[in-house]
Amino acid sequence: MFHTSRTVWKSATARFLRLPLFSSAMALAVALSACQAAAPPAAQAPAAAGQTAPQAGPPIKIGVIMSTTGGLAPFGNDALPAIELFVEETNAKGGINGRKIELVVVNDESKPELALSGAKKLVQQDKVLVIVGPVSQVVTAAVAPTIEESKIPNVSCNCITGPLTPYQFSTFPSKAMMKVQADFIKSHGDNQVGVMAQAGALAETLKRFNFPDLEAEGIRIAAFEQFQPTDTDLTPVLARLRSQGIKHVYVGASGTQAALAAKNFKQLNYPGYYWTFAGNANQAYVDLLGDAMDVVNMAGTKMLVYKKLPDSDPAKKRLTEFATKYNAKTKRDPGTYAAFFYDSMTSMADAIAKGGDSQEKIRDALENQKGLQLLNGMLNRSKDEHNGLDPDWHNIGIDPATKEFVVKK
Repeated sequence: MFHTSRTVWKSATARFLRLPLFSSAMALAVALSACQAAAPPAAQAPAAAGQTAPQAGPPIKIGVIMSTTGGLAPFGNDALPAIELFVEETNAKGGINGRKIELVVVNDESKPELALSGAKKLVQQDKVLVIVGPVSQVVTAAVAPTIEESKIPNVSCNCITGPLTPYQFSTFPSKAMMKVQADFIKSHGDNQVGVMAQAGALAETLKRFNFPDLEAEGIRIAAFEQFQPTDTDLTPVLARLRSQGIKHVYVGASGTQAALAAKNFKQLNYPGYYWTFAGNANQAYVDLLGDAMDVVNMAGTKMLVYKKLPDSDPAKKRLTEFATKYNAKTKRDPGTYAAFFYDSMTSMADAIAKGGDSQEKIRDALENQKGLQLLNGMLNRSKDEHNGLDPDWHNIGIDPATKEFVVKK
């Protein structure tokens, strides 16, 4: 369990080594030697075995807003080890431009109001350079005003595709994700879907972005039902959709409530197909499903099925290497958010390397990233596209016998 506010990486204790200066006698000798080539600049002596190399400056503070408890905990606890893994690897290589990364992590407990207070703390008290997270649109919307007011670069897993806001960026695109569902619906001779979503920011995001994506693929939103985060039985909502003859149900919810919907779907012996948000593809969600895992369909990336990729797939090597290190750290395979937040850190570190301590330059570097290879695909951003990642999406299910993700036809 992670504490509400903690520093994950302490600043390096090594002091700068003072380079020896040329003595005046040597300088004079060099000046008087007309035929001698100019002396090269003095190089910093390498650290002796067992010593820590000196830093080129103070540590770089990266704030992280993560849901490690509450309803979104399956997402946050999938993502945070990947963020920590990235920092461990980067610091072992000398950091960014010779400076180590220091993480400052706050747990928003899956609550928008705590995400907001956490963002303010990171900006005002901890003086972080940038912020990574939150983990879901359920809480991301709450921190957006603080991000913009503070002009602090932010990379999260916001599923919105498009310009976002000037200082917000993402590595979790949704447009092609919804096409997977649309293709599935049409392959079953249908052209409509019933949507049930958690009320609030998530429901609004679905209406503003996911609905147009589905409609662009020829899918009609036949019904839209909302439920509350505190609801413990979603049977009445499903019953209303079934009474309208809706076969395909998309559940816009995270973690525990998405699992509850799947269980209720199976208990009703619903005559159709259950779909849920791609972010639910993690081991914690599988464990929450119990015997309802066989009804689940979701869009998923190659990360979920990396073991089954052919050796000829160029993604297999990098995904396998990441999964091996993640598994060694956590004793479980990475899920969707682990890969996407590792990508978020890769994107942010690249921008910091280019922008230094200038938040404005980091923001500009994020907006102009082109051809940056991430775990999930190639990143290409612009002024009009603050997401810019284009991974391969597949229809993913769960094998009840092995509890592993599989590609479904």
